[in-house]
Amino acid sequence: MLWKALVALLAGFGGGVLNTLAGGGTNLTFPALLWLGVDPVRASSTSTVCLWLGQALGALAYREQLRTAPRVWLLFSIPALLGGWLGGWLLIRTPGETFRVLVPYLVLGGSLLLACEPWLRRRMTVGEHHRALLAWRLGGGGVILAVSVYGGYYGAGMGFLMLAALGLLGVGSLQRANALKNLFGSLLNLAAIVFFLVVGAVAWDLVGFMMLGAALGGYLGGRVAGRIPESPLRLVIVGLGLGVGVLLLI
Repeated sequence: MLWKALVALLAGFGGGVLNTLAGGGTNLTFPALLWLGVDPVRASSTSTVCLWLGQALGALAYREQLRTAPRVWLLFSIPALLGGWLGGWLLIRTPGETFRVLVPYLVLGGSLLLACEPWLRRRMTVGEHHRALLAWRLGGGGVILAVSVYGGYYGAGMGFLMLAALGLLGVGSLQRANALKNLFGSLLNLAAIVFFLVVGAVAWDLVGFMMLGAALGGYLGGRVAGRIPESPLRLVIVGLGLGVGVLLLI
């Protein structure tokens, strides 16, 4: 039906914009799919499939930031891929009700961490040479892995958590953190999508419309976010995170 296609297109567009700016696009696409009659597990996996192209285009829009990022950060792509696959496996194998109960608190916690990140960073005395140590890489990889498992499993607010994790790990500027967040998000969701496609957990009748909207929204969001100074961008991201968290609680 035409109205279903329009709802899917608009939800995808809004989700693509949100995902590129800060994260939380799942909070638009997942409820929209439920409202359109898709069962919860297939709605979550279909949402991941639909938002992926927008995330990838958002990461492409940040390519200049990625080129200047130290190579050590790009190594975290490996735990992102592994975590996304594990999260997709968990979604198909386990009921999601208990995890969804935790989602509002995870989103709110990640937003608060992001708000406090500049204050925390000023009090961290870890030097650049220490950051190159194996222990730091393993610890950072574990953090990225945990966030990626959550992203592959459900993903609502994963962007907020990834930004907070990258900030606390010492990535530097928020623009670079946003670029890495979009890169890792596109990789972990790609790994989850491969699993969803293999087990046939996708509602194909709505994918095309929602994916088109997400692609347009993701690219537009990436183009806009790159021109926003760090302080206003942080306020926007934290505000979105707190708003989404409160709405999920309600």
